Amino acid sequence: ISLYSSASQQLAVSGAAQPVTYTSVWASKGISLVSGSQLVMEKAGTYQFNFVAQVENTENAVHDSYFWVKYNGSNFPNSATQMSLQPRKNESTPSAQLMTVNIVGVAQNDNDYIELYWTGDSDTIRLNETQATAVIPETPSVIANIIRVG
Repeated sequence: ISLYSSASQQLAVSGAAQPVTYTSVWASKGISLVSGSQLVMEKAGTYQFNFVAQVENTENAVHDSYFWVKYNGSNFPNSATQMSLQPRKNESTPSAQLMTVNIVGVAQNDNDYIELYWTGDSDTIRLNETQATAVIPETPSVIANIIRVG
């Protein structure tokens, strides 16, 4: 499956776990999107999951964000990644960074699922979508892919 979100996603509560959601699917075979965040693998096997998230900080302070995978609703061991976001560039221009992670794991059973979760130390950070211009296409807030590798 290859999918993305064309919506910005504000962190609702500082320090609270929040699922990353997707609005659209480019292509899918053997993996489906359920409830906007669950990536369901039809068959047991080894899968490679990668994502890129455009994380934005609107405050004039350094803030930390964290991303990790949940497997069938439980935290996937050793999957968390932390990123420190630089303060905004000026009053009207936030700072932005890309978070990217690539993980290989095993779906033990048919119809197991994963979800990408995130949090941060401030509710002023968000996954930012940028509208298209005459020259540049839309920038999704998150792009994700899962492929079966075994």
